[in-house]
Amino acid sequence: MRLIVISLLALFISLMLVIAGNSYLMTLLGVRLAEVNTAPSDIGWIMTFYSIGFVVGTIFAPRLLIRVGHIRAFAALASLASIAALSYPFADDFWTWSALRAIGGLSVAGLFIAIESWFSAVASENNRATLFSLYTITAYSASAGGQVLLASEASSGQATAFILAGLLLIAAVIPLSVSRLQSPPIEHAEFMTPQRLWRKSALGVFSSFCAGLLISSFYALAPLYATLNGISKADISTLMSVSVLSAMALA
Repeated sequence: MRLIVISLLALFISLMLVIAGNSYLMTLLGVRLAEVNTAPSDIGWIMTFYSIGFVVGTIFAPRLLIRVGHIRAFAALASLASIAALSYPFADDFWTWSALRAIGGLSVAGLFIAIESWFSAVASENNRATLFSLYTITAYSASAGGQVLLASEASSGQATAFILAGLLLIAAVIPLSVSRLQSPPIEHAEFMTPQRLWRKSALGVFSSFCAGLLISSFYALAPLYATLNGISKADISTLMSVSVLSAMALA
């Protein structure tokens, strides 16, 4: 098991950078939208477009992986997510930010699919549970670390805050690009339609929908609520970090 983790070290580092950058950006957007007095309905839709893009990404990403392989697909999607993050300061209108959130959701969905399918390809029956436990711990820890960045000096400027998010996302390309890690073989699988998935596990689909509804609402709107009530960025970062770590402890 130790040898497997060492061989996948580059993948773990890339995972941490992606999640840290994405979680930091999500919290930052809630704070910035509150600071510029954006209408609550507009904020809700802007945040919703991330989920819309995420759903589209789950359909698009497997085709990209089959076409170019895991490493190239990861590099392309991380670059796209970074471009979206760096583009926020150039415009602050509703449709531009909604489009950028959709692009970010699409990219991050593809990155998760690439990483998780990679882990699945190298895992065996003996180490699968342990490997994915480490994956979950790494993901939650990186998310909590990303929240801490909100309290840093880099998040005080309009542009520099988004630059920091973009740097984290594009930096995720480096570990995989310079490592000797080989892309896993791609297995062609039958597309799982929503109807077929519902027939196989209706309870699982319903539970996932409810959990996603609650979790996405909290992480998207908690920073907004805190900002509107005059809570400082340092306290918001602490609140979000503790929330993530609590979720990890109960997972």
